[in-house]
Amino acid sequence: MPGIDPNFMCHKFSIYLEAMPIAQCKRKMGTERKIVVEAELTKLLKAKFIREVQYMTWLENVVMIKRPIGKLRMCTDYTNLTKACPKDTYPLPNIDQLVDVTYQTLMDKIFRHHIDKNMEVYVDNMVVKSGDLVTHTNDLAEVF
Repeated sequence: MPGIDPNFMCHKFSIYLEAMPIAQCKRKMGTERKIVVEAELTKLLKAKFIREVQYMTWLENVVMIKRPIGKLRMCTDYTNLTKACPKDTYPLPNIDQLVDVTYQTLMDKIFRHHIDKNMEVYVDNMVVKSGDLVTHTNDLAEVF
């Protein structure tokens, strides 16, 4: 995530030691799809969500999905990689909950000195609380 130090917050996943890396054969795609993929990859590289590697051990192809509005969306088929990863002992039913948990953990870390003192954070809701207007103005300046 841009602006967040990976040492502060980072997702990591495990792979079974005996798992053999799988590199799918590169799929051919049409010009329109290739342009969309290159634009999306450039955006992800610039945001540092992905990085270029010289020797890859795993290669999963992108899949282009046509949205109802006609635009193409780039997705990745992680079927082989998923098979090589141990199941989480605390599985989450869907990605929305995973994002909420990650965001909540990050907010708890960022605002740890303020929570319960002059601030409450719950997922995407933040409330700065104070006893009077002067204190509230100071608390807002301190938090933001």
